[in-house]
Amino acid sequence: AAMQQDTSSAQVWMERAAENGSAFAPFALYQVIGGEKGEKFLQTAVERHQPSALGRRGTEIVLRETLNVESADDKKVAEGLRMLSLSVMMCEPSTVQMLAYLYANGQGKNVPNERICELFRLAHRCGDPNGTAGLGYCMVMGAGCQQDAQQGLALMEKARDKGAQWVNQALASMYFNGDGVKADMR
Repeated sequence: AAMQQDTSSAQVWMERAAENGSAFAPFALYQVIGGEKGEKFLQTAVERHQPSALGRRGTEIVLRETLNVESADDKKVAEGLRMLSLSVMMCEPSTVQMLAYLYANGQGKNVPNERICELFRLAHRCGDPNGTAGLGYCMVMGAGCQQDAQQGLALMEKARDKGAQWVNQALASMYFNGDGVKADMR
């Protein structure tokens, strides 16, 4: 499929690969085909344990269910977290930081801070700016690791420079409340 000159030929070859058991081909098709057909391709990729597909579907499930605060289905959330965990075990970098983020925000039952910090550390090693930001935050707060505010702040600033958008909000909160650093309204 990658060797084809036009996208319609590439799509035909990807569909053939999907029909013959490829785990990647249905995920690639999902990314270019929308609607119901695209969703079927994503489901096929999930069933074949394609790491990116597991991460995508798991994230969708958890976020959709947590938006429904009054009617969230704990079983669906647990299934979404299981999909994310499988994707992490297969070393999908973007999923690593997402699972850490969801755990840090209260998803999952009794997830220790050490586990959250290690997930952020792994995402940081994979080059994910949000993983770097999460690791820095853990270090400033001493959550799941030894507290090192200096190094944690440096990591958060590095993550901000690489595009992690939530870092400024976290820094503002930390300085306003004096969490892990000296309170400084400026």
